[in-house]
Amino acid sequence: MEKTPRPSDERAYIRNLVRQLLVESSDVAKADDFTIVKKAIKNAYADGRSVMDRHGLNKVAHTLETSIALCDMVSPDRNMIIATLVYGLCVDEALSLENVRSLWDEDVERMVNGLRKVSTLYGKQGVVKTDNFRRLLMTFAEDIRVIIIMIVERLTLMRAINHHPDEKFVTDTAFEANYLYAPLAHRLGLYKIKSE
Repeated sequence: MEKTPRPSDERAYIRNLVRQLLVESSDVAKADDFTIVKKAIKNAYADGRSVMDRHGLNKVAHTLETSIALCDMVSPDRNMIIATLVYGLCVDEALSLENVRSLWDEDVERMVNGLRKVSTLYGKQGVVKTDNFRRLLMTFAEDIRVIIIMIVERLTLMRAINHHPDEKFVTDTAFEANYLYAPLAHRLGLYKIKSE
């Protein structure tokens, strides 16, 4: 995936990402999928929730970048894209799992729930330093697509924080990717999916 340079205008950057995602997912997306996602995102951040995460990264831009990378590196999959776009809204309690099921379907709900479980696992464990964490991650995920999304999300995060001022955050993220996600990606054969 070629990274789109971030302009000083964050809105212009997000509009560019949206256009890129629409192109990347045009073969698999339904007509109203992104209209519903856009409305959910607008509603979530209209009521005062911060669009920035605790490290100063824009959550909307990050989920769009992850979705584009998912299309580019793995393959466009409608349910995986939607789950990637909305699971952060569920973590922030701006959207419930019941809403996800009613707006899309049970498959998307299941993936979002798996992603939420993995994020709660991170909250309890902090830095990943044990084989037990890898086993817990695989158990919590239940669906291999959740692991694939997490691998792509962490790669996207590493690209975004390349010059981040918090060196501990950068180091911890790089350690986690090397220790946890690189071996999982290798086991899943993700390094060769696009070439087949």
